[in-house]
Amino acid sequence: MPKRILVPLDGSKTALTALPPALALAERDGARIFLATAAHTLPPVTVKDGSGAGRQPAGGWFEEERKRARTYLAELREEIGETSVEIEVRILSGRAVGALSHAAEELEVDLIVMTSHGRGRLERLWIGSVADGLIREGPCPILLWRPGWDQVSGPDAPLPDPDQLPEAAADLASRPAFRKILIPLDGSGLSESILPHVRTLAEPGATGLHLVSVVPPAPRLPSAYLPDEVKREESRREQTEELRRYLESRADTLRSEGFTVDIGIVQDEPPAEGILARRRAVGADLVALSTRGQGGVARLVTGSVADKVIRAGQVPVLVHRPRMEVETR
Repeated sequence: MPKRILVPLDGSKTALTALPPALALAERDGARIFLATAAHTLPPVTVKDGSGAGRQPAGGWFEEERKRARTYLAELREEIGETSVEIEVRILSGRAVGALSHAAEELEVDLIVMTSHGRGRLERLWIGSVADGLIREGPCPILLWRPGWDQVSGPDAPLPDPDQLPEAAADLASRPAFRKILIPLDGSGLSESILPHVRTLAEPGATGLHLVSVVPPAPRLPSAYLPDEVKREESRREQTEELRRYLESRADTLRSEGFTVDIGIVQDEPPAEGILARRRAVGADLVALSTRGQGGVARLVTGSVADKVIRAGQVPVLVHRPRMEVETR
């Protein structure tokens, strides 16, 4: 269960939509929430003084930014109102990704909850790029909340473009919960590194889990020799059956912990497309995956596949880069 949750904010109403799920988790698990925003320093510049005689160093800009950020977070804390959650605010200095990553490590945060897109007055447009940076550099998993995903009318309906969404105020009284989590696995230990973090979000008996592997299309090699084709198909069936046994073994472990788990194998699809298709088929409202891992048949969760799922998916994504991947970059 997460005990310390960091919620990065950029001053936009879009970014605030990540707060209700963070509050829901914190209230359920007794976690502490840190609301954070970054105020940038300016490089040395000069401006004309009031008399027009010469140029003088600009001053006070950073202090004004910190004051504006402090007021914003104080007003937000008041707007949240009464809650059992302990909430602290942090005003960070410097480049947003580095400042947030450092703060998460220093505060021993075990989950970051943020939107995948924002349009803030404090630092316009930084949420999307910061999310990308924190996935690469951050010390803990990130729950990427998708603004507007709950407005989609059906599993095949297109997700609204975040740039076109009205900046309606977030419903801070809502407490969203996940009903089904889709977990792509490829047979590697790295892909399985997401499982402990899924356990912290899911509730046994309340949250269903769906484990999926994707068998991508086999390369079509020209051969006039029929037995070669037969051997390739037989090998592919064996690999698929091995994947099924693997998924069942992981599912049995989770079932023994009280979770409801089913499995699925998607055949002849590129990995990202297969994951997204399965998400729609089972009606999952969260995808949870590691950003690295190349094992077994499917090689599901390489960085490029995770990136496609994050950008093209219609629902929130829990993404985790194992610590060894961060340290060895």
